[in-house]
Amino acid sequence: MEKIRDLVAEHREWVADKVMAHARDLDFADLLASLRVGNEDWSCRIADPMLDVLSSDEPLVVLSAKDDLHLNRPAAFGMAQARAHRLRGGELRPFLGLVKICRRSYLEMIEEKAALEPLDEGAAVNFFNLFFDNLELGIVGEWTMPDAEDVSEEMRTESQRLLHEKNYFTTIFESLSLPVLLIGDTGGIANMNRSAHELFVGPAVPGAVYYGEGDMPYLSEDLLQFIREMEEEGAYERVLRTRNGIRQFEISVLFLLDVTGRFKSSMLVFVDITERMEATEDLIRNKDRLADLVAMRTAETSSANAKLHEAIAERKAVEESLQKTIDQLTKSNTELERFANFASHDLKESARLVASYSELLGRRLGQDLDDQAREFLDFLTESGKRMSQQVEDLLAYSRTQARVHPFGEADATRIVDAALANMETYIRETDATVEIGEMPHVWCDEFQIQEVLQHLIGNAIKFRAPERRPEVKISCETTKEEATFRIQDNGIGIDPQYFEQIFVIFKRLHTKDTYPGSGIGLAMCKRIIERHGGQIWMESVPGEGSVFQFKLPITGYGVGRLAGPIGRR
Repeated sequence: MEKIRDLVAEHREWVADKVMAHARDLDFADLLASLRVGNEDWSCRIADPMLDVLSSDEPLVVLSAKDDLHLNRPAAFGMAQARAHRLRGGELRPFLGLVKICRRSYLEMIEEKAALEPLDEGAAVNFFNLFFDNLELGIVGEWTMPDAEDVSEEMRTESQRLLHEKNYFTTIFESLSLPVLLIGDTGGIANMNRSAHELFVGPAVPGAVYYGEGDMPYLSEDLLQFIREMEEEGAYERVLRTRNGIRQFEISVLFLLDVTGRFKSSMLVFVDITERMEATEDLIRNKDRLADLVAMRTAETSSANAKLHEAIAERKAVEESLQKTIDQLTKSNTELERFANFASHDLKESARLVASYSELLGRRLGQDLDDQAREFLDFLTESGKRMSQQVEDLLAYSRTQARVHPFGEADATRIVDAALANMETYIRETDATVEIGEMPHVWCDEFQIQEVLQHLIGNAIKFRAPERRPEVKISCETTKEEATFRIQDNGIGIDPQYFEQIFVIFKRLHTKDTYPGSGIGLAMCKRIIERHGGQIWMESVPGEGSVFQFKLPITGYGVGRLAGPIGRR
């Protein structure tokens, strides 16, 4: 209550100005001037009993018919003011209208001047409404009993009951969230609630505010026209101009009758259906657009299906043609392989006969041949043997593309161990050491990858440096998709200009006397790795050694091991 008391004391002059402004607008200025005492407006004098109540420890209570109005500070003040006004010849109705203006001004003070918490604002509204209720009870009570002894208890009780009932129903009327208009029996607007005032007129003040025919501002002509035209109860849809722009409403019209059943007034309840109608219109438009879209998509789908059927037919024709080509290639490869077997057998047999009969001729005529003839025979024998080996190597090279063994997941550790087991004698004879790193699982033809490793390990040992012991390191680096194998040696190395040439079939960088071989091993390795979808390459520094690397697809990680060197420790 302390905050409310400070608010009243600080703004009593502001309230007086607000009362004067409302009084001028509603033709109460003359009455307000007649109540002026000296330089003090009558509205300022209301603040005195209000401050007394706020400073007292006794709370302001709702009066009942049995209460003595003289003992209630607001009611006693009202009785005194009513008595003085009546003695001056004044009337009750204008005087009560002026009291309502004062109530309205104090409620506007809460909205415009108070910086209160929501709970305090509610307490202030309740206090001012109760104060003016008691004040009006005092005025009405004084007016109905010129002589207190002659006023019956029933009249005073009824007056208080009617006043409380009016305030009760007015509070309900003001609290409705829907805009409501009351139309008098003459067709004019008799009253409206706070929501209607905010919608059609302007901002409303908090609390119970009463609107009569005399204080109605200008309303839009379309609303007034609707009021003049309505003839029966029911629901109407109308587009009206409001403070929020053009809105569409569903207006429920109810006729209010008096106790005799005769027409008294009408009540109009407004429900804003603008968003609902817009949503309905949008739904209709969207339905039409959806129908058009469905029709368009149906046509597009039909066209796409027709094209798809055409594409399927074309693809089927291509697949059939491709299958015929595959069948022809398979047949051709089979015939080619059969021919290669027959041809290689005949070639090897011819080369073997040349070499065999050359050796036989040398043994029989050895004593009768001079050195040049013996040299020619040796050359002929060696050529026959080399030709036989080349035919064998060519046959092996041609078979690398044939899937002799199916692809599958294989443990690279097991493949390396198998390759080293086949070469164990050669490794020991050359006093080489082989170090094996951690190996993964890979997707491959296990026997062909073993052949690749034997070729690469064999070359690493064969092309060793004379001055140092051969060392071979086998390692592997993995990603989620592939494994990169490395075979590193400390041999003689290769000049970078030959990095590509060494993978060409029968390409040799050294004479067969220096390093024996047919020159087909690395070509076979390249062909096998490419068959697996991988690649093979090398790095080398002449005089220091070489590193051969190849990639294979990976399917999972195996448990590898680090092996010690094979051969002499």
